Amino acid sequence: MFFEYIANLLYVLTIRKLSTRWRAMLVFATGGALFGYAITNEYGNLGAGWTFGNYGFWGGLLRVMFAFPAGLLLSRVFRKRKVRGAF
Repeated sequence: MFFEYIANLLYVLTIRKLSTRWRAMLVFATGGALFGYAITNEYGNLGAGWTFGNYGFWGGLLRVMFAFPAGLLLSRVFRKRKVRGAF
C-alpha cells in the first residue's frame, strides 16, 4: 500500500498532466528499468517491495511506477475507442 500511495501522489502532482507520448515514454523507461532490476537482483525475480532491505524499496517503487502509468496509458488510449464487450 505504501508504494501505491506514492504512485497516487505522483499521479496528482505530475503524471496526470503528461501527454500520451510522455506517458508512453515513462512506461517504456520504467519497464526497461524494471527488466534490468529483474535480471540483476540477487533473487532473479520481481518479488521486491516487501521490505526496505536489500534494495526492496527500489524494486517495489519500480514495480508500481511501471504498472500504474501503464494502466493509465491503456485507459487513455482505449477511452476513445469502442471495445466490444467492455463495460
